[in-house]
Amino acid sequence: MIWPMIDVSVLQVIYRFKLAQAVPLDGGATYAQIAEKTGLSEHRVSSVIRQAMTNQIFHEDSLNHVVHTAISAILVKDPAMWDWVGYFVEEAYPSSARWTEAMLRYPNSQEPNESPFAVAFSDAAPEGFFKYLSDNKVTQARFFGAMKGVGTAPGLQYHHVANGYAWDRLGSATVVDVGGSTGHVSIALAKIFPNLNFVVQDFPHTVQQAQESLPAEFQERISFMPHDIFRPQPVRGSVYLMRHICHDWSDKYSIKILQQIVPAMDADSKIIMVEHVVLPPGHRSFLEEKQTRNLDLHMFTMLNSQERSADEWARLVAAADPRLKIASIQKPPGSDDSVIEVVLSQS
Repeated sequence: MIWPMIDVSVLQVIYRFKLAQAVPLDGGATYAQIAEKTGLSEHRVSSVIRQAMTNQIFHEDSLNHVVHTAISAILVKDPAMWDWVGYFVEEAYPSSARWTEAMLRYPNSQEPNESPFAVAFSDAAPEGFFKYLSDNKVTQARFFGAMKGVGTAPGLQYHHVANGYAWDRLGSATVVDVGGSTGHVSIALAKIFPNLNFVVQDFPHTVQQAQESLPAEFQERISFMPHDIFRPQPVRGSVYLMRHICHDWSDKYSIKILQQIVPAMDADSKIIMVEHVVLPPGHRSFLEEKQTRNLDLHMFTMLNSQERSADEWARLVAAADPRLKIASIQKPPGSDDSVIEVVLSQS
């Protein structure tokens, strides 16, 4: 139960000292050769790599000679996977060791600058994780690279958003993609539903870059707008799409985000949230259950936020405005996320 911390510490050494890159993909290397490349002692290199082998990272094909396995080779071949490991061992791992301190120092806090990450990185990140990223471009690039890799996972593919809601029933409609980054989801939907137009909102520098790289075929149907999600929503739309927005924020701030949208809604407008919906224990396989619980605590670690059950989502939208109701929750086959449809009740 306790020993997995050694696994992550070993990964941190592999990342920090680039041990995977020190082993040629063809032919391998001796511990002495790896030690010479990394500046570590031969004993330390062999101790770390031999522990990694218990997780099928590297293989010793003859005494003191190391070759790659499929797992260790990915660290060399796939930049997104390398960024993913880097994010976890350099930011998430040190932060997870500060759960108890954060809970004791800031009991029941919902503030992003009082998260375990903020405690662990108090000198570098007094305002929390997102500000830390904006102030550290190398770290930001690594995080974006990691998230790009996560986005390729089968359960997070954009087609699940298209399959999880009856977009074709909207007719000619405007979809406001709130916090939509560079518009990947809007582009995926635009390819399938020609009657929909999209306004993608995000940070000024993000939407400027996205507008410049938008394929010509979507120039008339997808536009970009700088927008702060904590400011009043300026666009009156048929649908306000939010994918993985509220799970980044505690209830306090998620309520504020939703409250900025409500005044812009018409009677028939909808909020579509694409988010994880946590099921009670025993409703999924062991591995799915563990992944869900890990993700929930990871959101607490980095952002003081959380994943939510269906009941928690219902309470959240009602707290934002009593007229907001969850009309449906659909989980497309193969998707990690559910599509949550929120309507504005007139009663």
